[in-house]
Amino acid sequence: MDNSTRKKETRLSDVPLGMQCIIRDIHSHPETCQRLREIGFNKHTNIRTLVLNSSQFICEVNNTRIGMHRRIANEIIIEFAATPLLDKNE
Repeated sequence: MDNSTRKKETRLSDVPLGMQCIIRDIHSHPETCQRLREIGFNKHTNIRTLVLNSSQFICEVNNTRIGMHRRIANEIIIEFAATPLLDKNE
């Protein structure tokens, strides 16, 4: 992996509150990947972060709020969307 690819890799657990992002990949056990896909965590899906704390992570996927352990959010690779969802002035 070259430096440009490594630099672009961001984990869902590192996304600031209220930001919109797009799922690029999931790096987890096959069973966990399958379960995440079943609840809507698919490549190119938009996500918005709602609650962040030391162990819990809540986000919105397909108009549904989903909570997970921060360890699982750390296994989801994302890319930031062009604009944050909370910015309603534009």
